[in-house]
Amino acid sequence: FAGHKYSRETDGALIHKINQTQQEAAKPPEAFVPDFGVVLMVPMFLPDLESRRTEFAFSLAQNIANPYIKEIRIMFQGLTPDSLRAFPDLAHPKVRLLDCKTRQTYNMMMNWAPKDEICIIANTDIWFDNSLAKIAELI
Repeated sequence: FAGHKYSRETDGALIHKINQTQQEAAKPPEAFVPDFGVVLMVPMFLPDLESRRTEFAFSLAQNIANPYIKEIRIMFQGLTPDSLRAFPDLAHPKVRLLDCKTRQTYNMMMNWAPKDEICIIANTDIWFDNSLAKIAELI
């Protein structure tokens, strides 16, 4: 939702659209297991705006459903019970959480990344489709 300006008037429509797409994304993926998978590294926090929370939850659900992402490592700034309630997918088996007491940095992400895996560092509101399969052509 690049360029989206958040306001009370548009938040309801945005949340409705994200929820519809999220329901589609929540459907179980086909019985396909790729030969490889990437590790997705994501910084995360609990935003004040409900529309941003919905956007983060949607992106997380999309990435969990992606068969080319085998693990999602989330460096969560200020992990609390409220965070876990706001994002129930944080309990998904594909997700590994690290409670980060300060704002996340690229250096912190690189230090937590597995050294023998293909890793992608992305913002919380980014989700990937099956175009990740093209990575297999490069390895």
